Amino acid sequence: MFIDELQYKVQELVDRKKTSSYYTTPDGLAVIRQLIKEVDRREGMVLMDPFMGSGVTLSSVSDLVRPSKVIGIEVNRAPCELGRRVLSSLYSDVEVICDDAFKVGWRYRADLIITNPPFVRWHLIEDRDEVLEAVVSHGYKDYVMRRDPGLHILSFFLIDYILRAGGYAIVVLPASTFYTAQGSGLKRLLRRNYDVLAIVENLREPSFSDGSGFKELIVFLRKRPLPLGVHLRYWPLLLRRGRKERRLEVPRDEEAPCP
Repeated sequence: MFIDELQYKVQELVDRKKTSSYYTTPDGLAVIRQLIKEVDRREGMVLMDPFMGSGVTLSSVSDLVRPSKVIGIEVNRAPCELGRRVLSSLYSDVEVICDDAFKVGWRYRADLIITNPPFVRWHLIEDRDEVLEAVVSHGYKDYVMRRDPGLHILSFFLIDYILRAGGYAIVVLPASTFYTAQGSGLKRLLRRNYDVLAIVENLREPSFSDGSGFKELIVFLRKRPLPLGVHLRYWPLLLRRGRKERRLEVPRDEEAPCP
């Protein structure tokens, strides 16, 4: 597992609360590494983190995957440039975009997404109306249940848009996503389009994010393949049920401090 200690230290250069720059902890990365071993296609696919920070999630799995391309998006310049350097040293074809994922992310497609999306109070987001409009305009109006839906909820809709049918996502989410009205639309989308392969909680501390403090879960998902004859634009309207869930503890043999 490759992690440069600078990938965590660079958080000190950004407004962490404003942009929710809380990077995945070594415990969280250990879980991600364990889950990625269950992905049936780890070569020749497009690997992406649309909220990559300094590239911690993507660099931590470089020995487990052989993607044809790696894509990362990050709004904060310093972590973004560091992530570009780190990832370019680990993968052969890397595209890193230093910009707002809600502005540029919609143009991309990926087969495997590993990400820890931002979780920040709605009123702290300066361009919240533009973010909400971007999500609604890409077909998620019926899944947005409140005018203050939560940035993590909207982030998942962007993830869903990017992820190809049959692809996998490993996502760090606040536990409140699954028991508040704010997340009801997201849960409906999961029931319709995804197999939930695992939901993992941290039994040592609440969070999987460095400095967050919120109770978090890591969710392992497979986006169901499109039925024959169904056009992509109509896929969100189909109702399909059936899911398999299992719980994992943080695997102790994967623990490793940052070098």
